[in-house]
Amino acid sequence: MCQMHNVRLKHTGDLGPAQQKRQASGPDHIHWQGDDIMYDSAHARVKRRRGGACNYPCIDCGEVAQDWSYNRKAKRELYGPSKAHGKAYILAYSADPDDYEPRCRKCHSAFDNA
Repeated sequence: MCQMHNVRLKHTGDLGPAQQKRQASGPDHIHWQGDDIMYDSAHARVKRRRGGACNYPCIDCGEVAQDWSYNRKAKRELYGPSKAHGKAYILAYSADPDDYEPRCRKCHSAFDNA
């Protein structure tokens, strides 16, 4: 927070209407972009809502998951660039966090290459 809002919070307990909206998430967030997001933002959205994939078992083998894997079941599939694993790719993804499943790297790679 900037100094002005820090002081305002300390003195009044209120951040003001604009700052309160910024603290919201999802459609109530001031910078919400709906489905108009890029690949990396979609994955960040999944992580914000569901936490790290490492908190789940891989849905294929049961080992500790390392990645959120797009399940290819989106109502509206998106395509965009990503610098996954140090290389530039055009990949399919979804803006909906429910369209992702936890997978270990081996199973994620096998799923994507199938």
